[in-house]
Amino acid sequence: NAVCKDGILTIKARREHKEWQDKFEALLPQIGLRKGMGTDEAAAALAVWATTPEAVKQRINRGGRITGMQRDVTKFENEVHQLARALVPVLGNLPAQGLIDVLRDRAEMARAAKARQADAKARLTAAETRLVAARTALEAAQLALAALSGRLPAGTDPRTALLRLEQRGALRAQLAVRRQEFEAHADGVTEEQIRDELPDFDRDRAQFDAEDLERVSDTLHIENNQLYAVLGQRHARREQLELGTGAEFAVFERRGAETEIIATARQWAVRKIAATMLGAAIEKHREAQTDPLMLRAGQLFNTLTSGSFSSLVQDYGDDDLPRLVGVRKSGERVAISGMSEGTRDQLYLSLRLAYIEDYAERTEPVPFIGDDIFQTFDDERTASGLKAFASTSGVFQPIVFTHHLSVVAIARRALGEELDLIEL
Repeated sequence: NAVCKDGILTIKARREHKEWQDKFEALLPQIGLRKGMGTDEAAAALAVWATTPEAVKQRINRGGRITGMQRDVTKFENEVHQLARALVPVLGNLPAQGLIDVLRDRAEMARAAKARQADAKARLTAAETRLVAARTALEAAQLALAALSGRLPAGTDPRTALLRLEQRGALRAQLAVRRQEFEAHADGVTEEQIRDELPDFDRDRAQFDAEDLERVSDTLHIENNQLYAVLGQRHARREQLELGTGAEFAVFERRGAETEIIATARQWAVRKIAATMLGAAIEKHREAQTDPLMLRAGQLFNTLTSGSFSSLVQDYGDDDLPRLVGVRKSGERVAISGMSEGTRDQLYLSLRLAYIEDYAERTEPVPFIGDDIFQTFDDERTASGLKAFASTSGVFQPIVFTHHLSVVAIARRALGEELDLIEL
């Protein structure tokens, strides 16, 4: 801006030029420049200073964010102190972190108490329902008792009448037993026929009739023995006749049949042995061709069932179609239809975990997330399921959500230090 007149600086212009030159020379060391510096060094220093405004802008931005977070932290701590003074005034002066731990424990205790209260209310409701039903049944029984008591003669004690009815029932039961015994010995004669003949029955004469019948029975027994002796003689005579000339052809046919039976039995034994050997070879070939995925599913199924089943195999039915069966320690094979509902759930879970492992080994692993997956499992099956999940953690990440504290306790016992517990 110096005023130049005929190419010569004026005194004012020279003074201003000198002032700006002094200021520039004083600024050079601050920005990393000096007199006599090369062009490349000066360009590098200026390039560094060119990035300074953006760095300052980012610093100011981050400082504002830090200030905002500090403000939020202070607000949160104030809210924690207010809540602590409202709930636990004695602990109101503790640090915010300590109050958070105390309030979290109190909240957990409150949730547990609420769950126990809900359970108690449910049991109380069920007990009240049973009480109402019992009272209704009592009223109905009292009405029925009153109706039955009204049918009794005047002055009759209901307890005495009930005792007599019970005795009558016992006597009727005894009478039924006696009638069954009578039918077993009556030889087809009905009770009505006996009752019709009873008036003409002479007890004194019956003793003599019984003796006569016993003598007749002895005579018939002797005759029966004689007839058996005659029958034995007839059999002996028939055997003699069979050994004659007419029996030679029958003996020849019998021997031919015996020879044919022996040959047929030999063929059956050979074919049975061949079928057994062929079946064993086919089974061995099938086991050698077992899918690795099926082997891993069997290992997981063994863990899930606490060793109740040793593995999973493919079996073939009468239609020669493959089907999945579980193999127990004893070698017994159990079809899916023969398993309980809980065991089938464990089978499907083992197949799913084995498939995810196989998928994760071939592609990028994906996490497995289960939400209250052990609702139908008892404590032992839950522990086995958690161990199965832990065995897959080397391939993918298993994550289990639950709101049951009992599942957390089982996981701590089953997994120990391997458990990664996150409380939400």
